[in-house]
Amino acid sequence: MNSFPFTRGGDLLRARGRDQLLPSWGQKEVDPSGSWLEEKQIDARLRDRQMLLEEPKFARRDAMACGEWLAESRMVRIVHEAGDFWQHMGAETDIGKCLYPEESIYLIETGELEVTYGDMPLSIQQAQSLMLQDAHQMDMYIVYTHLTRNGCKVIRHQPHLLFTRYEKVIRWQRWSHMEGPGRVLWRGHTVPLIKPGMAASTQSVLAACSLGDETSDVSDREWKIPKELQLSFHFDVYLPNVPYRKSQPSQPSKRITVLRDGQNPTPGQILDITTRFHDDVPVVSAVVVCGEVRLYTLSPVNIPQPSVSA
Repeated sequence: MNSFPFTRGGDLLRARGRDQLLPSWGQKEVDPSGSWLEEKQIDARLRDRQMLLEEPKFARRDAMACGEWLAESRMVRIVHEAGDFWQHMGAETDIGKCLYPEESIYLIETGELEVTYGDMPLSIQQAQSLMLQDAHQMDMYIVYTHLTRNGCKVIRHQPHLLFTRYEKVIRWQRWSHMEGPGRVLWRGHTVPLIKPGMAASTQSVLAACSLGDETSDVSDREWKIPKELQLSFHFDVYLPNVPYRKSQPSQPSKRITVLRDGQNPTPGQILDITTRFHDDVPVVSAVVVCGEVRLYTLSPVNIPQPSVSA
């Protein structure tokens, strides 16, 4: 018996046009009611989801990139390039162009990449089992997929990116003039910090020229917490309307730390991670709860102390 799910070309075309996104039913109920109607609704939604997950995924082989899983480096080395994902994914290494585990599994899911291990192609389930070593890495993958599917460019954290206000103005000018509407104004690597349109007042000129204390070394803080207690940055996130160029990355829109469900950072950990960079990039913690991603902005809060009268 032929196990191939498509026996005619028309079946293949119809399947290709189907929406492959998982359905969404809004917010979850806090407490189950245990009613007959609720049980029927849960069963129907589980069946719909199961049917969608069981549908075969397919893609044109000549349009897929190919890579091999390298267990030693825990990365996927690209052996055949295709598509445009390389513009904001992966890294150049001494063994060639490589993808991180979360990027590789995402591209397998979207039909843009085939990964082999031991000369055998990996299924999505095999790739997850092989590339994601523990529950925290699975959470990182879920967060990565959630943000990427919402149009963000999600990059492994870039600890070397630290911009002064001057550098941010220069980079934005360079992008807007070379790639945006006013691209004919400035050329080359050196552009003025102040332009005629920015000189509306003395205060605006001084604000543009001021570098503040952003140039100070973040390692010069007077207090520290032990390294083993520090929270880690995992991803830099660029919103859909923010330009990103791998060869010259700009300041990210958000910095993400992925926490385990039930992990409550201490005030010292929050103060440490939010002051690690002297810039205005928000620090966001991502927590995966029952498969859903929840995002929280981290910021230190000064609680006023009650005055004690003599």
